[in-house]
Amino acid sequence: MTQAAHEWVRRLPGEPLPVLQRTLTHVRDLLNKSSVNHGRLSESISRDPGFSLHILQKLNELPNAPKEPINKISLAIPLLGMDLIEKAARTLPCLEDKLKGPPRRGLIDCYSRGAHAAFYADAIGTRRGDRETGSLYTAALLHDISEMALWSQSTEQMLEIRQKIAQGENRDDAAMTVLGCTFEELSLQLSEKWCLPELIQTAQGLSNSFQPRPLSVMLASAIARESSKGWQSTSTHDDVELLAEFIDIPIDSALTWVNRLSADAARTLSVLPIPLPAFYLRKL
Repeated sequence: MTQAAHEWVRRLPGEPLPVLQRTLTHVRDLLNKSSVNHGRLSESISRDPGFSLHILQKLNELPNAPKEPINKISLAIPLLGMDLIEKAARTLPCLEDKLKGPPRRGLIDCYSRGAHAAFYADAIGTRRGDRETGSLYTAALLHDISEMALWSQSTEQMLEIRQKIAQGENRDDAAMTVLGCTFEELSLQLSEKWCLPELIQTAQGLSNSFQPRPLSVMLASAIARESSKGWQSTSTHDDVELLAEFIDIPIDSALTWVNRLSADAARTLSVLPIPLPAFYLRKL
């Protein structure tokens, strides 16, 4: 652990990440029905990084820890029980109430990238024949956990980093200048502190980055990040080219497949007030 990452882990308060208002409303509506649809409930929660993080953290407070690691929200909910979900829906902070202006947009952009990355990671895993695509989904959803925590709890530093990136500094250098560590180093330490699934830690690219499962998450996250800035960029094309090599298909086929995935993700995620990069595909 770098000293700077250690210091940031200590400085960041342990308060929950905020949850999108649309998620809170939908979860409350589902809970108010006479018969709760667990499938729709887990779907709604697993699209929102803030609510999903809370669920995974609560697993660590169970008096009897599960024998096997729980990496999917759909498996965590029955273990935690409806009382805890109802309390969370009442008490978790609302993103739109907590943050305003650029910090709100910054965190919403993070949540959008996480939701898209989760969708892509699940599809990559399915294509590769991975039997545990749910853990890929969760790891990609929370891959950028350090940025989410900083937008929520240390907005001045994130605004400074964003300004440096806008001035041409690359993401790693900007983070090192302001934080003293990379986002990945901080995400790794936060994941360890919060006892999050191991794949979130290994997918930070600091070790085991060429193993198939961490690489699936890293590629999904990279494509979600770069495509959120534009489909025509060299960075987006390079990431898709890496994906093509990883799943052993031609680059043109990979581009078509990723574009289709983005459109499918947009249809799934359109219920949330988040950016949908697929919208810009129509303008290509």
